[in-house]
Amino acid sequence: MKLKLKRLTVFVLALGLSSTVFAKPVLQQSYKNIEEYKLDNGLKVILFENNKESKVYMNMIYQTGSLNDPHGKGGMAHLLEHLAFKGTKNIQGEDFQKRLDQYTLTNNASTDYYVTQYTNEVRAEKTAIDEVLRLEAERMDKLVLQQKFVPAEIEIVKRERELTSDQPFAILIDQVFKGIYGNKDLGREPIGDLEELESINMDELNEFYRKWYTPNNATFVISGKFDKAALLESLDQKFSSIPARKIPEQAVVPDLDLTKVKGQTFSVQKGSSYQKINLYMTPRNPKIEPVLEVAPLLFDMEPSGHLYKNIVDTGIVNEAMLSPWNTQNFNLMLVSVDYSPSQNVKKIDKELIFNMESFKPFSDAELNRVKTLFKNGTEANFKDASQMGDVLSQSVALNNGDWLRFF
Repeated sequence: MKLKLKRLTVFVLALGLSSTVFAKPVLQQSYKNIEEYKLDNGLKVILFENNKESKVYMNMIYQTGSLNDPHGKGGMAHLLEHLAFKGTKNIQGEDFQKRLDQYTLTNNASTDYYVTQYTNEVRAEKTAIDEVLRLEAERMDKLVLQQKFVPAEIEIVKRERELTSDQPFAILIDQVFKGIYGNKDLGREPIGDLEELESINMDELNEFYRKWYTPNNATFVISGKFDKAALLESLDQKFSSIPARKIPEQAVVPDLDLTKVKGQTFSVQKGSSYQKINLYMTPRNPKIEPVLEVAPLLFDMEPSGHLYKNIVDTGIVNEAMLSPWNTQNFNLMLVSVDYSPSQNVKKIDKELIFNMESFKPFSDAELNRVKTLFKNGTEANFKDASQMGDVLSQSVALNNGDWLRFF
């Protein structure tokens, strides 16, 4: 059932006054005490009310990222994210960031391949909540993009790139993605190409902004302590007047060709530690994602995980870890070990592959213990506004807005 938040202005002629009456919110879908609403203009709002908290997590997610950067303009989505703190029609220049700092505990933004997110943690006070809602509504519809801020923001992007290039894991993943996709699609880093960034003009940025920053291409995740009725009313007041617009077709990433992945080896010589990472990759398959999420507990958990018992406890490596990475296009499992120069690299290679690909089947007791641990961890998210907000945001980004898939 679709929520229709309608505003009805009633003219009371006898008194010469007008008042605004809000339709009763209609729930779209829910799970436990998580609820999803939808405004007439298409904006999705996901609420998780937890009155034991002292703060509110607020994250505006736009379903656009670097994959939608125009050809030859790598980094446009990321550059726009930076400029989205530099003033609007009603809140000019640096005043936007100053107000954001005044009313939030923390604020940040990020751009990846698929989404751009604007995240705030706010004191659980109506004034602060309402002001951040107003700022996000301004950012959605009334950004004023100015060339004078571009050079400084490109310098910041350069520093971000330098930090990334100092991280061995980031270098490795970039090599892997470029090996699979070339210098396009997921082979282009969201942070952007510096030469292409410098070629972007304001008309192109404004066009990108108007294409993608629209309520029917956004999901607002809000969790923590708030008065739900007052919050819904404030959301309606601040966002319902923003018109929906036709959204362009999202960029399509070609299906993953596993023949291009098989047998490839990459190495990074940087830093003082020794690490080996094996990557197992498949085209995205949501049916296996629950398995990938519990796999680390079965393999690397101390002291019962199979990988831990067989290669850490025996001294073959110093540490072992599994990390699932799910995206809209692929499922990835990273199996990493830390070791020292004195340890046998050939033996590490052999044992790592054997223990991951020829392992002894798990017992029912092991599976049930891990299921309980995972369930307890999931339930713990319901006690923390930021954790739940982050879980919901990740699921929105992964599943094109369908947060319920996580559960």
